[in-house]
Amino acid sequence: MQELKELVLSLCNTPGTPGDEQAVFEVAKEALSFCKWVETDSLCGVHGFLGDENAPIQIMLDGHIDQIGMVITEIDEGGFLRLTTVGGIDRRTMPGARVTVYGRRPSPVSFAPCPPTSARGTARSPPSPSRRWISA
Repeated sequence: MQELKELVLSLCNTPGTPGDEQAVFEVAKEALSFCKWVETDSLCGVHGFLGDENAPIQIMLDGHIDQIGMVITEIDEGGFLRLTTVGGIDRRTMPGARVTVYGRRPSPVSFAPCPPTSARGTARSPPSPSRRWISA
């Protein structure tokens, strides 16, 4: 059970924003090294095969490997970052969310809740990521 926990943590903590999944792809390949053979595809899919490939019944375990990501579009004079998304993000989950900014070195940051006067959103429809700023 500890091995599984370590694998899940390793996969989740390895950067893998859509279009830049190579690092987490390598972690997944290494995790499947116990398999009879490992196959990869051009979309960063990793497939590990066990047992008899000619068996009439086979089982596949499948998972999605990339992470939700954002791209910095602007840095203001105060050091605040304006963002746009890469993939779908539920805006309601952003306040207080921990993210890592990858620059010269990884920097962990958190989204602060937007003041209602500047958020241009409501409780039902929070502001888009492009209207949010984070301080790094």
